[in-house]
Amino acid sequence: MRKLQVILAVFLFVASAVMGQALDKNNDAKKLYNEATRLRKAGNYRGALEKYDEALKLVDDYRLHFGKGQALRKMRKYEDAVKEYEIALKQNPDYFPTYFYLGFSYFALNDYEKAKQYFDETIKRNNSPKIKKAVEKNLKVCNEKLAYPYLVKGNSEAQRGDYKKAIQDFQKVLEYYQSDAAYLGLANAYNELGKYQKALEFASKAIAFRKTIPQGSPYFFIGLAYKNMGQIEQAKQNFELCLKDKSKENKGFRKRAKFELKQLKS
Repeated sequence: MRKLQVILAVFLFVASAVMGQALDKNNDAKKLYNEATRLRKAGNYRGALEKYDEALKLVDDYRLHFGKGQALRKMRKYEDAVKEYEIALKQNPDYFPTYFYLGFSYFALNDYEKAKQYFDETIKRNNSPKIKKAVEKNLKVCNEKLAYPYLVKGNSEAQRGDYKKAIQDFQKVLEYYQSDAAYLGLANAYNELGKYQKALEFASKAIAFRKTIPQGSPYFFIGLAYKNMGQIEQAKQNFELCLKDKSKENKGFRKRAKFELKQLKS
């Protein structure tokens, strides 16, 4: 959520600039809208909601629904905020800040698929490099959240020996982002299925995109692939590279690499 907060100020500035235009030609509604906006910016969200509702009795305008959504979001009433933003969007699909705040609200509701949808649309509908860069950070979080269940499932299937299903789930992870853990899982699965060139390919990608896995872990699977291909010297070299990673996280791979080296030297 902290990452999402980064660009709220930028959107508030843009939103204020556009919403500063007059509401239809209804002075009473315009007065209520201005008062509601003042109250919202002052942190009086309940008071703002009352004024927005009064104005909505006079004029059904997307800016009123958007403002009401902003107040509800500040009160962390995300489901209610979503309803107001969606009304605003139907009335004016060209107002791009609505897409962002819908994404923000869905993210807060843990609906990452919807959040991703609206963040994607936000990027498509504005030309600001600053906003695009910031929203892309939020999209990255969504992608990681969406991919995680497939990563867990893939690891579970690999532990059960169902490597074909594991491969399907690891590939699903990669539809969302370049996951070092998914690449490592694919290297393991392809080794077990006897597809050693594929194992080498994905272990190399695990090294290239390494972020969360132990540094030495991909080298173990590279060594295993070379061993199974009969290329013993390459296998030894990579098992040795695995042993160089003395981290606690790599302990299991070091143990397996030592065993393989012992077997090769005997």
